[in-house]
Amino acid sequence: MAGDGASGTPEVALVNIQDIQRGQTKSGADMVELDVQLSKDKVPVIYHDYHICICMKKRKSPLQEEEKLQLAVKDLTVAQLQRLKLSPSVHDSHHYDFREDDLEDNQPFPTLQHVLEAVDPSVGFNVEIKCPMQFRDGTWEMDLNLDINLYVDIILRTLLDYSGKRYIILSCFHPDICTM
Repeated sequence: MAGDGASGTPEVALVNIQDIQRGQTKSGADMVELDVQLSKDKVPVIYHDYHICICMKKRKSPLQEEEKLQLAVKDLTVAQLQRLKLSPSVHDSHHYDFREDDLEDNQPFPTLQHVLEAVDPSVGFNVEIKCPMQFRDGTWEMDLNLDINLYVDIILRTLLDYSGKRYIILSCFHPDICTM
């Protein structure tokens, strides 16, 4: 199974249709792991981390100082996420370039629906439902601000409507979702 990387690696920031197809082709995998969460407008999107970091350059700064702003994926609409011009960091000897064209398959934050429609139906998916969990100390990874049943229902509805005969495995680390 081809995965989407681990938190903080460039592979995570670069998930788009072409990356999914390239990863599956390179590894010869029968299945690809997709991390799915909902955007602000309740659309299932593919992205591993709960947050993205946006770099802001300070105006009129002789040092070209940058300030990082961390935003939750759930706080941005699909349109806002897909308008972001991401600039991945260099990791080891790997450097990834974003293409400037507007082809939908090149854009980060693909919707689950688009992935299901665009990737060869013979490729199965392990769909990991990303849902914040509570730590032992009582704090949460992140506020969900949405009923957990509705959250899962939206993702399942998209899978049922667009998966066709594709093999799908559902996974999640959230114990309540696993028992639903």
